[in-house]
Amino acid sequence: DYVYVLNCESFEWERIPMPQDQVAGTNIPEVRDSHGCVVLGSNMIIYGGSTSDKTFDDIWSFSFNSKLWTRIIPEKNSEIPCKREGHSCCVISDRYIYIYGGWDGDNLLDDSYLFDTKNKSWQKVIKAPGDDPGERDSQTCSLVKDSMYLFGGQGNAKKKMDTYFNDIYRMKLSINPNKVVSY
Repeated sequence: DYVYVLNCESFEWERIPMPQDQVAGTNIPEVRDSHGCVVLGSNMIIYGGSTSDKTFDDIWSFSFNSKLWTRIIPEKNSEIPCKREGHSCCVISDRYIYIYGGWDGDNLLDDSYLFDTKNKSWQKVIKAPGDDPGERDSQTCSLVKDSMYLFGGQGNAKKKMDTYFNDIYRMKLSINPNKVVSY
């Protein structure tokens, strides 16, 4: 029922209470872990995550200004990714949220999607030929200039379970209205 804010100068935490209509739980995300989280403008946006018995595919936005949660409903005709946790995500061009990999509750994932926050639509990213990070979860990714870097995670390497990765991949995206390609 709270959001916590860290003051990066004093390193003190502040608990932000939710408005009473959101405390009832109907207008806030369910509790979860292993979700993706990005900051876009004055909003914190979360996607996916899980509990001990449920995996999510919902998108929520928390406004730092109004202190309110809003559920984002994607366009029905977009390519909505499966429910997942442990995926990585980052913001591209102050508009798109990129997600990679994760765990759907049964399988490791090696797919990637782009969410257009302006049009509220998902688009599957087409992989260009070549080396890619493969199935994994719990990795991180960061955008530096025009390249996205993905590091680490865990998965199955050479059919060996619980492999922890210490590798790094650089990816670029070509974004147009009809197709998104990673290379």
